[in-house]
Amino acid sequence: MNAASARTRCAHPRGAALVPAAGGRPRRPAAGFTLIELLVVIAIIAMLAALVLAGATQAIDAAYRVTCLSNLHQLQTAWQAHAHGEGRLPTQYGDFTEPAQLGSWIVGDARTDVADHNLRRGSLFPYTGNTAVYSCPADRSTLTTSDGTFPKNRTYSLSSGLVKKGIKLPSQIDRPSTTFVFAEEAHVDDGVLVILGPPQRNWQSDDYPAQNHPALYQLSFADGHAQATAWVDPASAIPWGPGGEDLANLQRMLPLQAR
Repeated sequence: MNAASARTRCAHPRGAALVPAAGGRPRRPAAGFTLIELLVVIAIIAMLAALVLAGATQAIDAAYRVTCLSNLHQLQTAWQAHAHGEGRLPTQYGDFTEPAQLGSWIVGDARTDVADHNLRRGSLFPYTGNTAVYSCPADRSTLTTSDGTFPKNRTYSLSSGLVKKGIKLPSQIDRPSTTFVFAEEAHVDDGVLVILGPPQRNWQSDDYPAQNHPALYQLSFADGHAQATAWVDPASAIPWGPGGEDLANLQRMLPLQAR
């Protein structure tokens, strides 16, 4: 064996096949991934996917909040237009334990209404003209009938404070920028969110704001604006449970006696 052959054997360990390259000169085949390198790559891809998914989820939540605020603003605008057109504010007729009666801002009960017929029969519909504004896109609540399970067709309810105080015109509200009118309700039913003022310290049954958005719920106000309100303690939202600071916040947003 000559010197050139010996050098070739030293440069290429036993068992490594030589692959002809361009120009006829031999080369080693490219090395593949080791198991550890493959696992590192998979971990990096998983981390990137999680970041993208989290970003997409946040973007969807933000879009839902914006749409929900827009819905509340449109309902509030319709509420004010009704007052100008009819000479009185839209309200609800009934005792809050039965479906809303004809003449109410909506008719029927969201726990049983599969179609939007009763939304269209409500006194507010001529001023909204669109049943989509009655529901938040983030609301996943459902109702069940003998025909199956369906999404509820309404998210928002009217403040009981406006009904109980006998307020008939916007001018009778002396704190319009801090008096709430419509709210996202957790267990939306007859059309009214029952919030009683002090000294009441418990929710009335399951009448409390919804948790459709992370850490907040949304309201509209008598001056026409809509805004998000942060939950202080979301765990307080249980039927007949102590409302704590969250109930106190809503009580501060109830109207005073009609002027």
